[in-house]
Amino acid sequence: MARKRIAEPFLKGWREVDKTLQQIAQLQRELDLTDAALNESIEQLRAKYRQESEATEVRIKELVSQVKEYCDANPDEFKQRKTRVLTHGSVGYRESTIVQISDPQLTMELCEELGWYECIRVKREPDKEAIKKLNSRELLQIQAAIKTRNTFGYELAETTVADTVR
Repeated sequence: MARKRIAEPFLKGWREVDKTLQQIAQLQRELDLTDAALNESIEQLRAKYRQESEATEVRIKELVSQVKEYCDANPDEFKQRKTRVLTHGSVGYRESTIVQISDPQLTMELCEELGWYECIRVKREPDKEAIKKLNSRELLQIQAAIKTRNTFGYELAETTVADTVR
């Protein structure tokens, strides 16, 4: 079997690791500044769009209101057909049903008391926190396993403008 050579780490000491973290922090600040500038530009564009489109949106609402008013004044037109197809679109009425529940908890309890379980939605899923407490034999019984891994992470030191001026 051939021997595999383990390559030396790129960084040679903790001082180099610390300098690399400094570079990461500087690059992260550059990214944050770029993101802030982008967000500012987006916000300016949104404000400009809202201002430019406000009058158009108001006019659309007025026109829709006029069309609805006309349709409400002519209910006989919708007795045979619920939709009236026109050259530039269609208008009509659709019956819709809305269930209003003032107190969902009370409604659920009453449905349970009456045995109307089909009216109760229940999301069933394994409780991973409870499963973590099981022993290995119990884990095998439910075809589960607990895997532990050592995940690398880093945290940059918080700096303020005053710290960088020194």
